[in-house]
Order: sequence, then structure tokens, then C-alpha cells
Amino acid sequence: MRISQFLVCFFLPFSFGSAPVQTDWWARLHTLETQAETCDIHHASSVSKDLSKLYQEILSQKETIQIQKDQIEDQLQEQKNDLLQQKKKIQRQKDQISIELLKNQRTYPVFSNDLQNPLQSLVTQCGQYQSLQEQVQKLEKQWESFQTTSQDMDKIQKRVESAQKDLWLRFGKGQTPEFKTGQTFDSHQIIQGTQDLPVFGGVHANDWQVPYTCLSPQASIAQTSPFFQNMISGSTISAGTWQYPQGGLHLGVDLASNLYSEVSAPANGIILYADTPCDSVGGYLGNWEGWPYGGGNTICMIVSVQEQLYAISLAHLSNEFYVQAGQQVHQGDVLALSGNSGNSSGPHTHVEVFEIHVSLEEAVTYFMDQADFAFGCGWDAPATSSAIATRLRPETVL
Repeated sequence: MRISQFLVCFFLPFSFGSAPVQTDWWARLHTLETQAETCDIHHASSVSKDLSKLYQEILSQKETIQIQKDQIEDQLQEQKNDLLQQKKKIQRQKDQISIELLKNQRTYPVFSNDLQNPLQSLVTQCGQYQSLQEQVQKLEKQWESFQTTSQDMDKIQKRVESAQKDLWLRFGKGQTPEFKTGQTFDSHQIIQGTQDLPVFGGVHANDWQVPYTCLSPQASIAQTSPFFQNMISGSTISAGTWQYPQGGLHLGVDLASNLYSEVSAPANGIILYADTPCDSVGGYLGNWEGWPYGGGNTICMIVSVQEQLYAISLAHLSNEFYVQAGQQVHQGDVLALSGNSGNSSGPHTHVEVFEIHVSLEEAVTYFMDQADFAFGCGWDAPATSSAIATRLRPETVL
């Protein structure tokens, strides 16, 4: 008697996720790439904005796909574990049948009826095993489909970044400043004064709609740092100071990294300004959101290294912040996650450094008046100085 004659289908209840949604991303990408190569300066910002919109859609869908892939992987592991258990059961039934066959040989020509139940159980378990194999194969095909879609989106993402870079090289470098001063800063995001904050930590004023913090009269950076620490682990310099690789004024250093990388305090210091008015990945050429105008989500802080005060400004961050104005931070504390906001052509963090010539109290008082991220050095020339500070090449100190 052949066991295969008794195989039956045993379908377990199982829910499959929906297949990846087909989109017009490839067609849109091709159109935008063509426009990025051929548009004039009057249309560059709108093309960059459309590329940014496509970029945001890709990232959002990638996140959804990754969640679905993770769910499938969990289901696959569970099904494979069930397969292993079912295989062990089948082996036990085979062993039992072998024992019964041996018994029958000993009692020949009188046969035992004890074979019927083990055989029927074996048939049932083989059917279950076959059904589980089919489920595993379906899950594996679905995972492969999601993986292919994810890889396609990676390709589109890189091409969008490349098109944004081409636009920046054609129209961004040197033709307009990276930041402007054409709007008012958010007064709730700036350090408010020199009262009511202990040496470490913050307090909130109850009579403001948005809580704020400020420094105590005795406030000082509790301990100077012996050196500057790397701000973003694994980052690379995509554009240095004082000019872009292809020319054009660049007043800081651009640290390229994966989106949502941790940005840490380079030294012990105090946060002067921290604001998140922008989408984390909404950057495009000519997007003048944020303060300074075009900075997107920004932080400005004063740190102390070997008893010397420095101002550090960060731009184009995500809106995931872990500090607020008035807060004192230790070297290595995570300030925010990196992003692509404001007047930005791709994921990076723009960093500027100023050597402070006045006391901490004088620098804070100056900054409270106008939230000047340039500390009087302006945005039009390299290596400028003011009565407050001198603009440095971040590469020389960080």
C-alpha cells in the first residue's frame, strides 16, 4: 500500500499581506530628471520641490514595505518552526509503523490490526506538512516581491538625490546664499534670559503658551571639554569650507550621513536656539523655511573646549529634537537626528563654527536680541570677524 494514495490537503488559516502597490514613480522620475537637466533658473526651485515630494513618497512607502517584510519574516520563521515540528512527528509515526511491521513479521500469518491508526495518522501529518510547505513557499515569494520593490525604490531614491545634486550644482552654488535673513525667528525657541535655570536642567515658565527655558545669573558651562568630539558617527564631508567642490561660497562643512543619524554635542555647552518648523525630509533648492532663512530645522549652541568658547550652528536637521533652548548638555549627548530640511539638496547636516571673543554672558545677551546664527559675521564672505566672534573652518577644530 502506497502512502501517497492517502495524502489529503490540510489548509491552515493564514493571512497574506497585500502585494506592493504599483505606482507611476518611474515615469515621474524620468520626467523630473529631464527637467532637472533642461530647466532654467526660474523653474529650478519648482523642479527641486517636485523631486522632494517624490523623495518623501519613496521614503514613506519604503517604511511601509519594511514593516511588511519584517512581518513576513516573522511568519516565515514561525512556519519553518512548525515544519520542523511536523517533520519530527512524521518521523515518530514512521518509527511506530516500523515497530508494528516488525511485530507482524513475528506473528505471521496472523496480522495485527495496530497498523491502521499509525498509517492514518501518518497520512494526516504528511498532508499537514505539505500544506505548511506551500505556505512557506508563498511567503518566500511574497518576501521576494517586497524585496524587489524595495530595491527599485532604493534605485529611485538614489536617482532623485542625484537629480537634486545636479540642480544644486547648476543653480545653488554661489548664486544665492545658503541662508538668508528675510523672516522673523520663533521667539519661543530662543534662550529667554539669564534667570531661573539651575546649573544643569531647565525650568518652564507657566505664563507662556509655549514652554521656554533660560539661564541662571551664575550659569556657566560646568566643565570645559578637553577636545571636540565627532558629531555624527560614520559621516563624510560632502562639501567643505569655504567653497563647494565645483565653486561657489560655502560658509560651513556639510556632513553627509544616513537619514536620521544621531547628531551629538561636540563638547559641553548650552543650547541657544532649537526649532523644528519643517518636515524632516522636505528639503529642496529654494526652500527658505526655518531660521536662519533656509536652515530648515536648526540648533545653535555655545560650547567650551580647553577654556575657549565656540558657537556651533547646525542646519537641515530632521524634526526629531532632544534639546531645547536654555538646556545645558554634556559632550556626547544626542541633540537631534539628521535630516534633509530647508534649502537642502539631500540628506546632510550643515555645520558652522565661530570662535567667541566675549564672555558667555555677553554672547548669550547678544544672541537673545536677534538670534543671529552668524554672530555678526554675516553670510556673504569667508573667514569674517565681528566684535563677538570669528568664523572658522569647522574642519580645523571638529
